Amino acid sequence: MNSGYHYIWNSKFNQDTFYSADPRVNLTVIDSNQCEKMYTALCQLTTSSQTFGLETVQVIPNPNLGTFTLVFPDKLSSDKLLSLYSVEGKILFNAKGQERDRITFDLKLPPGIYIIQLTERSGLLWQTKMVVVP
Repeated sequence: MNSGYHYIWNSKFNQDTFYSADPRVNLTVIDSNQCEKMYTALCQLTTSSQTFGLETVQVIPNPNLGTFTLVFPDKLSSDKLLSLYSVEGKILFNAKGQERDRITFDLKLPPGIYIIQLTERSGLLWQTKMVVVP
């Protein structure tokens, strides 16, 4: 944080990086006099999935009961990071790539909609929604 101001994302976090399944992002900036200004942005996700070949990544099954397998077109290298988020943007799980073309998870998740992301240092490569049913 800067000593003259601080900020809060719409999720009530004040970190530099913020993830959300909602494309509408609110940022409130508060200066040293406690004056507030809210900024709203509508974000559009762009990825490099066509160049990386991730258009064929599969979540099997989807919907599921919390146990699912991610199937990749090639082995997922260790410089990639898999993340699972709630729709509120809360991170639930992170794992580095494991040099395999499929990874099975048994996460015992409550019913709901979740966001699965694959990132590397240069940014987001792939993202999809997954549904967990009761």
